[in-house]
Amino acid sequence: MSDEKLFVVEPANTPYARRGVADLFKEDHKNLIRVLAAETAGAPGLRLLDVGCANGECLYRLKQAFPGWRLSGIDLSPDYIAAAAAAPELAGIDFSAASVFAAEGQWDVVISTGVVEIFTDPTEVLQKLASLVAPGGLLIVDGRFNPLDVDVRMQFRDRSPGSRSQVWNTDWNVHAQRTVREILDGRVASLRFEAVEMDADLPFRPDLAAIRTWTFRDAAGRNLQTNGAGILKNKHLLIARR
Repeated sequence: MSDEKLFVVEPANTPYARRGVADLFKEDHKNLIRVLAAETAGAPGLRLLDVGCANGECLYRLKQAFPGWRLSGIDLSPDYIAAAAAAPELAGIDFSAASVFAAEGQWDVVISTGVVEIFTDPTEVLQKLASLVAPGGLLIVDGRFNPLDVDVRMQFRDRSPGSRSQVWNTDWNVHAQRTVREILDGRVASLRFEAVEMDADLPFRPDLAAIRTWTFRDAAGRNLQTNGAGILKNKHLLIARR
């Protein structure tokens, strides 16, 4: 858990506390819903926990896609949770401001986006997420899960005019799929990875913080994500059964 202290939550540098939950349907969330629908076959009444839910954008889409499910969300930032709790579109969803390590109970489905990659060592957070899944339940986590056997640790400082702070931060750490399999060995019954495709084009915006994401196309036409750190940010989904 010591790695958690390296990550600084900066609501001023992100849209989560300011943007409405229905303003943007993210490609990440579209892909997640597609996988959830296939994995659960639309079973009614499932209990789902979103770890790192920010302002509840994903939970808003999940509420629409699976209206019979019981949804909850936690996030480390009180600002994000306050924005989520105040959104009328999210009425009936339980929210709490807490670290992943403070989460309790077990759920039919646990999802987490943009969380595991902030940890230089993903061992404790992945094991904690797996422990929150009820036997036979589903865990879906996104991250920079490298098909090659290479782990990468990254810190950055954004000094661009669009940034509202210039602190050192950690994010987008790359964890090898082999590393993840070893961490979850014996804790889940099955595990696979699925590439997340970015279908939308995101333009470079010099007026925004340079650490924000934009896209470009490779020679084969595949959309790749990058930012001011000069890294490739394309994701994989970790899909596991407890």
